[in-house]
Parts: sequence; structure tokens; C-alpha cells
Amino acid sequence: MMIEPPALSQSPETVLLTLGPAQKVTLDLGKGMVNARKVSDNKIQLKFRTKDFEGEYFHYTGDLFFIYKSGHLMKLTCQKRETLGLGRARGASGSD
Repeated sequence: MMIEPPALSQSPETVLLTLGPAQKVTLDLGKGMVNARKVSDNKIQLKFRTKDFEGEYFHYTGDLFFIYKSGHLMKLTCQKRETLGLGRARGASGSD
């Protein structure tokens, strides 16, 4: 769900959020990779920042929010993807 001016269209998006070692967070928004800086991470919430928006991921619910500098808010629902060994993955990641 994107909260935006009514003149702009809404379309479903698929985003891949990758959490790496240290402070590294990477997002694939379907238009190339975007690097983000981890702001905080605790049992409830992960916060990260890119040049265009701040992200908040809630571990228990799988909700992911992008809060754009323009004031728009995008809500996505995530599914965890477990990594197995040498970069292979199981499961799916997606959004509403």
C-alpha cells in the first residue's frame, strides 16, 4: 500500500531485503540494488536509511515500511527467506 497523492497510480511491488554482516542492508527494488545503512536493530524492529527513504522492518509481523522524504509511505508485507550454505536460498520474498 502506498499513501500518495490520488493522481499517482498504485501497483504491486516486489522487494528483496538482504541483511548482511555489520551494518549492511541491501535492497533490490526491481531496478537494481540499493545499499542502505542500518540505523538500529532490536528484537522488534530493524531501521535502515537510504538516500531516498527510511525503512522500518518489524521482525514479528513481517511488515516493512518505506518512509520517503517526500512524505509518501509504502507498506509491504514480507516473507522470510532462509539462506542455506553457499548463497542458495529457500522460500520466497514478496510484498503486497
